[in-house]
Amino acid sequence: AKTWARAEGARQLDFVDAGLLPLVEKEAGARLRQLFDEMLGHSLDALDLNPSAMSDAESHWLVRANFWLLAGKLMRDKSVPKFTRLDLNDVQDVFDRVADHYHAPRIRANGRLKALRGAADVAAKFSSFRCLSTETLGALYEEALLSPRTRKLLSVHRTPTYLVDYMLARMSRWMEDEIGIENCRVWEPSCGHAPFLVGAVRLLSDLLPECIASDRTERRKFLRAHIGGCDRDAFALEIARLSLTLADIPNPNGWRLDPVKDMFDGNYLAENIAANSVVFVNPPFESAKVSAQERAGGDLRFHRNGQAAELLRRVVRSAQPGTAFGVVVPQTILEGNWFTSLRRDLMAQCDIQEITVFPDKVFQFADVETGIILARKRPAAAKPHPRYAFRRVRENGMNGFINGYRADQNSRPSVQERLLAEDARLVVPRLAELWTANPSTPRFSSIATITHGLFFLPETHKDFPKGAVTTSDEPMKGLVEGFATAKGKWQTHLTPTATGFNLNPKVIEWPMEGTSVGCPQVLLNKARISRSAWRLKAFVDAVGKPFTHRFIVFRPMPPLTVAVIWALANSPYANAYTFTDSGKRDISATFLREMPVPKLDGCDTKPLEAAVRAYLTAARAFSKSQRDTAPTPKRRTKKTIRQSRYR
Repeated sequence: AKTWARAEGARQLDFVDAGLLPLVEKEAGARLRQLFDEMLGHSLDALDLNPSAMSDAESHWLVRANFWLLAGKLMRDKSVPKFTRLDLNDVQDVFDRVADHYHAPRIRANGRLKALRGAADVAAKFSSFRCLSTETLGALYEEALLSPRTRKLLSVHRTPTYLVDYMLARMSRWMEDEIGIENCRVWEPSCGHAPFLVGAVRLLSDLLPECIASDRTERRKFLRAHIGGCDRDAFALEIARLSLTLADIPNPNGWRLDPVKDMFDGNYLAENIAANSVVFVNPPFESAKVSAQERAGGDLRFHRNGQAAELLRRVVRSAQPGTAFGVVVPQTILEGNWFTSLRRDLMAQCDIQEITVFPDKVFQFADVETGIILARKRPAAAKPHPRYAFRRVRENGMNGFINGYRADQNSRPSVQERLLAEDARLVVPRLAELWTANPSTPRFSSIATITHGLFFLPETHKDFPKGAVTTSDEPMKGLVEGFATAKGKWQTHLTPTATGFNLNPKVIEWPMEGTSVGCPQVLLNKARISRSAWRLKAFVDAVGKPFTHRFIVFRPMPPLTVAVIWALANSPYANAYTFTDSGKRDISATFLREMPVPKLDGCDTKPLEAAVRAYLTAARAFSKSQRDTAPTPKRRTKKTIRQSRYR
């Protein structure tokens, strides 16, 4: 009830502790992981196994065996029939009962039952998990069972419970009023431990008509016929079955969970998307290996965020009219140039209910900025929705979203305006009214040439000259001074540490404007210097040195000077523009070219230039005086160096 109330905007009563359930869940998860670690440790010691020397088959067997023992304890603590009198120390009996409950093949102990009794004894003596939530099993899966190698290979990241509940709650009205609960067939491709399916069990159970909800047999039959998913990780599916089974106690397995090697092969995705009326998915964000023919055919999977984009494209293409879907996506899909046609298809064929974007670290082991799309395939006779809800949650606003589903930015942009825009972006910048208030306002590109610096050829490239270098911090013959990275504690009146550059065309992959020397210019850090609003640090390079793609260059168009460009690039206005709508790490030259700037035609910019020169002169003099009066560091003796190492 608290979950649905948060999503519907109801007022939280002061005497109800909104953070109590997450706190209890976190504590239970920590205890569960502790128990599983102890069980694995006992099994490894009893079998005298070295984890680093084990084969994949041995590792899988060991983890699976201990997990089944843990499942037996969970079933017993939850009072599931046939488990209430379970003796955990009878390992074979535990395996048999769990296999029967899962309708799964039995584990073959191969003479290792005795070695597993120590782990079973640890589980038997552990306190009860009667109140354990199903979401905690997902935390166990990601934090305790997945190795870094497997996580990277499978792109597995546990979808946070608060995000699953939010998406389900926001879609529940479409599911109840327009699709109809009896017609809701929920499918989760790439389901992992099935967070959306577990949430759907709870939601459908709340909304089922009384004739089904009150009949245990009918309820079990309905849920298993209306909920399904797939994944390529067999062990993830095993945890998904246990999670679903615990969400539907005391009924046994029977869930439709397909093991698939590659869900993109053939017509598997198209057929299952078409056969279900509700699709929820948090897809893998990595790219997939595809053939040259598939690339030529426009398959999106070879892009960095390609699998997520390709899955969204197939949902849009294959869904039947009226199908509702909620998809977690990398934020680049919502605004990146690569995915413009995908966004146009989405808006043209679907009604978007909501798009919400989040900062990085929403997923514990991933640092990608993410977003969610809640939409439905537009029925043939239905009028398109003219607007959609856009919400943005900033990093310092995540607690507000987790506890009350509050957002830092709320707007309702026009779908038609987004469709007509050149890039069809779905992300709405903050202060959008300011940036678009006057379409005739000049852009930064009208007063300065803005581009990136050079790209060196990778030293591993087959054409890289043998024995050559690209940059060097040490003086070398033939190198010229340039800026490779923003090294040192420089400020806007200073410059970063210069580096020796090799400008031989044979070591340069793309020169861009980084090799054009001798021209006064303003250089700006491409990577933002902080997460706060102040993320720009432009400096004047009066000499015109070479620079790499880690800098953005501004070269003023006459009659303007570098002083005017420096002032604009470091202004609060430019920082606000960049903060409201730039990427997580990097600022692009394309983005800055579109920044609105004052109309400077016919303006007397000399007072501004004089103010800039006065500031730079005073700031540099102050910095020099600070360096001149700084105490000389004490010379370190061999004795103090040795002591500091041990300290």
